[in-house]
Order: sequence, then structure tokens, then C-alpha cells
Amino acid sequence: MVKNTKKVLIIGGDGLTHYRLDLFNLLCENYDLTVAHSGNFLDRARFEQITVLSIKKGPFLKLKNVPNLSSYDAVIFSFNLRVLDLYKYLFRSRTFKLLFFGIGVSASYNNNYDEKKGLDFIRRYLIKKSDGAIFYEHYPLVKYQSYKIDSNKLHVAYNTIMPPNNFNFSEKTFESFMFIGTLYKQKKIYDLLDSYLELFIKMKSNTPKLEIVGDGDEFNNIEDWIIDNGLKNKVILHGKLTDEEDLSPIFKRALACISPGQAGLSVQKCFSYGTPFITVKNAITGGELFCIIDKINGFLYDGSIEGLSNIMFNIATGVYNIKEVSEKAYSFYYNFRTPQIWKMAFCKAIG
Repeated sequence: MVKNTKKVLIIGGDGLTHYRLDLFNLLCENYDLTVAHSGNFLDRARFEQITVLSIKKGPFLKLKNVPNLSSYDAVIFSFNLRVLDLYKYLFRSRTFKLLFFGIGVSASYNNNYDEKKGLDFIRRYLIKKSDGAIFYEHYPLVKYQSYKIDSNKLHVAYNTIMPPNNFNFSEKTFESFMFIGTLYKQKKIYDLLDSYLELFIKMKSNTPKLEIVGDGDEFNNIEDWIIDNGLKNKVILHGKLTDEEDLSPIFKRALACISPGQAGLSVQKCFSYGTPFITVKNAITGGELFCIIDKINGFLYDGSIEGLSNIMFNIATGVYNIKEVSEKAYSFYYNFRTPQIWKMAFCKAIG
């Protein structure tokens, strides 16, 4: 593949995450890429990194040391309404293509996906003034099309992660349930624990183990809960694990991954390992919730302890063919959510 000579800048007010690093590296196959961010420089980057200072001004962020944007052919802003500094370039004559990248609708730990629509008129206006927007999911594209925004300006780069190395689906053993993520109350981790306790009361020693990967504010409290409920031999607290060599055996054992309160990038992580995802129907999400098709590649429930416990019981006792559901999750990732699909959307938007 011949490398495009276009110079591209991606700029935002936050640090560069490890999962984005690998995706941005893919863009280097096609473009001369620079990423400007406020965090520490990450190793393994194939692109140039530039430091910007992110200064909080009330609810807004002011960026300093922003590079000369006219030096680039395309500039991609994080679609974050709090970073007001960046939007001034929409109202100036420019020689570069200006694109947005982000969720595209309201979403947070406190509000459901696209629940708060009060700032929609601003987002619509900004997209119209820009040269295009790249969204994490298909939903915003349809939404902004309905507002008569030119379809050619709207793109979808499905939020995803790099696939695991040396994983073979045929090696999955379907032994235990798992959770992966930061241990916040907002993720309803105690709903999972209470549901597991209900399952244990039903199944006793036949209950599959629950493996919890992650740390956070609730780690010590969860440790106490496990001891208090006599489940030390059944619930395993691994702590934070980031190395795929440590994570791979847990995913190979997994019947399903359960995250009662949130469906984020861990959905794609699990699917890449052929692991179905279980969450509530109205989970906190950046759009990844829409990947889960109930009883096809994962499970959605009503938010009750009993509802989750029943799904776990039906999986553990074979009422649901979990191997078949796992195969569908695995196929979904490799057919619809690979990094190459993500990259193609960016290349289409940049040109």
C-alpha cells in the first residue's frame, strides 16, 4: 500500500489511551499522523506526539500550545463541547479539512445515552460548519441525517480494540463467569455480587466461579463482602490486569462477562475473545450497548437481581447454549468491529 502524503493532526484535551495508540498506529500506514494531547507520551507510537496544556475553566477546557493547524491537510477534533478553544477554527478561513470525532450525543455515568438533548442544536450547528464528523456508533449518523445534514459529512468508526494475539476459540473451556473493569458503584458491581449469591444458594458447590478483573474504590469493600458471605473459594479478585498473557486464560475460561451497569469498550474486548456480554437494557454506554443482541451474542435483562441471577442460572445449567452464543459474539467482532473496519471509516472521512 502506497502511503498517502497527507498530514493529519488529531487533537484533544485529554491524554492518549493505550487502546487508541494501537488504532492510531494503523492510520500511520496511510497518513503522516500527529497526535496532540495533554498526557504523557506513550511508547510504541508510530506517529509524532505533541503536548498541549489542558486548563480547566469552570466546566470548560482551554488548550495551550496548540500547533499551527494550517500546517496540516486534515485536523480532527475530539467532539467534546467543553473544549471551546477548538471551535473558533470553524469561524475562520482555513486551508485544512476540519473533522470531529466522538460519541456525537450526550452520554455519561449520570445520564443514559442521548438522554439529554438540550445541546443538540449546538452539535447540529457545529457539524454543519465542519467538514464532517466521525461517530463511535451508527445511531448519531441516523439522528443527524434526520436533521437534514449532508450524509456525505457523517461517518461511523465503530469504537473498538485490537484483537488478542494467539487466541484460539476452540480452546475455550466455559468454566466461570467474569467481570472486567474499574470497580465503581456506578457499574452496579454489587448487583452482580448479590445475583451471584442468589445463584450460589440455588446451585451450591456446582456454582461456576466468578472472576473479577479490575481495581478501584470498591476493591476492599468487595473483598470484605466475599469473606462475609463465605465465597472466598468461589469469587476470585484478580485486581487490575492489563497484560494479554494474564487476561487470556481468564477469557478462555469465561462463560460470559457480566457488567450490570455499563456497556463500554469491554463489550468489544469480550467479543474478540468469543465471550458473550451481559448487562441491563439501559446500561451506561457510549454506543457499544447496541452491539449486544439479546440471546444471540449476549444477554440483556431488566435490571433486577432476580433477572440477572436467572440468566446466570440458565447459562450454568445449559438452558442457554452458551457455546453457540459465544460463537456469535466472536463472529460479530471479526465481521463488524475489527480495527481495519475502524480505519476504513477514518480514511473515508479524511480522504
